[in-house]
Amino acid sequence: RFCTEKYTVNHKTLKNRFAHLTNYSVNKHSDKFLKNEDPDNDMYGSKWSFKALMRYFKQNDMPGDTIRDSIKDVVIKTLLSIESDVGSL
Repeated sequence: RFCTEKYTVNHKTLKNRFAHLTNYSVNKHSDKFLKNEDPDNDMYGSKWSFKALMRYFKQNDMPGDTIRDSIKDVVIKTLLSIESDVGSL
């Protein structure tokens, strides 16, 4: 998922949800939202598959495996940070 507005650190744009959130439910309301209706072209639009993202990394000589591993690491650490709260439910 991608933001539909360019990200900036300017404090004046903090309320621009289209620039600071990648949530599909938010960005689908943007005039700049690009809906992909072609399942064979998953590298188009505001929402890509993970496979498309990895293909993009490879095509652009980016370290896709390293990026994927970093994403996994963040997910694992996030889940571990709430383990005690979830375990008590």
